Amino acid sequence: VSGTVYMNGKPLPNASVIFTPVEDNVRVGVGSTDKNGQYRLTSFQTNDGARIGKHTVTIRAYEVPDGPFKPADDMSLSRGKMLTPAKYSKAETSGLTATVENKNNVIDFNLTN
Repeated sequence: VSGTVYMNGKPLPNASVIFTPVEDNVRVGVGSTDKNGQYRLTSFQTNDGARIGKHTVTIRAYEVPDGPFKPADDMSLSRGKMLTPAKYSKAETSGLTATVENKNNVIDFNLTN
């Protein structure tokens, strides 16, 4: 699973993207966007995607302090102000869903304030 995340029509860098399966939320697919807003999900092995089926999706981006680049899903990353509306950071309020099929799923998201 890959795609691009946009915020108000512009690519959103340094955002974490989490796909949580609706049926069994044990194994999520996670990724982070690059400087062009593009992401690729990992579940078991690097870039292997997400489980087949329906997912709720959460996306959040924070200001990144100066210094060497760290992906948005790096737990040691010190975060600043949240850049995305808080509603997108919770599965119950994000309103974002995705259906993952067999292979080569390209799923884009367009977030707004």
